[in-house]
Amino acid sequence: MTKQHQKQPKQGKQIQQSKQLPPQRPQPQLQAPQQNQLPPRQSKQLQSPRQKLLKQNQQKQLSPRQSKQLQQPQLKQLQSSQPKQLPSHQNKQLQQPQLNQLPQPSQNQLQPSLQFRLNKFLAERIGVSRREADDLIASGKITINGKTATLGARLDKNDKICYNNKTVPFETDFLYLALNKPVGYVCSRRAQGTAPTLYELLPKEYHHLKTVGRLDKDSSGLILLTNDGDFAFQMTHPSFRKTKVYEVELSQPLEPLHQQMISDYGVMLDDGPSKFKIIKNDASLFEMPRRRASGAWQGEDERAVPVATGDGDAARGESVSNRASATYIVILAEGRNRQIRRTFAALGYRVTKLHRTEFGKYKLGNLASGKYDIIEP
Repeated sequence: MTKQHQKQPKQGKQIQQSKQLPPQRPQPQLQAPQQNQLPPRQSKQLQSPRQKLLKQNQQKQLSPRQSKQLQQPQLKQLQSSQPKQLPSHQNKQLQQPQLNQLPQPSQNQLQPSLQFRLNKFLAERIGVSRREADDLIASGKITINGKTATLGARLDKNDKICYNNKTVPFETDFLYLALNKPVGYVCSRRAQGTAPTLYELLPKEYHHLKTVGRLDKDSSGLILLTNDGDFAFQMTHPSFRKTKVYEVELSQPLEPLHQQMISDYGVMLDDGPSKFKIIKNDASLFEMPRRRASGAWQGEDERAVPVATGDGDAARGESVSNRASATYIVILAEGRNRQIRRTFAALGYRVTKLHRTEFGKYKLGNLASGKYDIIEP
């Protein structure tokens, strides 16, 4: 065999040996570092100077002494801008020339301004209520210093107030009268038909007074007159609850059920419920004190008095015993128009006589019919 044929088997062995080599291990692949994930040292180098300063200021904590040293220049600037506080004696010396230069107030400015509400002033001086005073102002009948007054106006003693071209004085004396009004007289200033006015019973010097409340033509008894508007307001306004006592005579005796109904529950009228105290006017009232609507017993001098009889009783054929059985004491804490008459009429009774004996703390006493007396407020 030739040499070439002898070499061929060797090459086959080499090929077999190469096939039998063990597999090589895969080498780990290195990943390139990302830009955002830099080492701490390199990231500090890439930061801007401004960011460095901000971080340094945040991380750096000054001591109290260093912070005071940094704040001292700013405090000095603030203190220099504020005025210096001088001692008290030097401060007074500096203020005296300045006070002397200021304009001194006049004597009128030193006095407190005494101003009044116009409606209150008119109520006190003319003797009308404040609501009526507002109506006079709205109608243009009131002037202040020659100019028409307006609602809510105020005035002082230097102003000139006129009502219907007549001067209303600031200084005036209040008067208070108690009148025993007879039946047949009206409380208005003008006569109504043939019925005279109660001002015919008074002297002319008292004709400027105004009645405190009213009594109808068919009623009699105590009525007050004054030129004090506040007094009239306190006596008539429902919030003050001034008690009024009446002696009432009915056309027939009152049923006990009706008496209890009026005293405990009230009777419904067109303007609301009507409730008042009713006491039988019999002999027992002369032996024991009478009780007001408030529930407090009064003294011995305030016992009930019998109802005065009129001249027409015999003409009507009414006996004294029948009248006594139909007479009552009514204690009322409010005063609506003809309230007592309307209440009894709602239950089928007719009021034949109505006589007022008390109004608040004022009592009629022995004052004769048609006579008046000066009282104190």
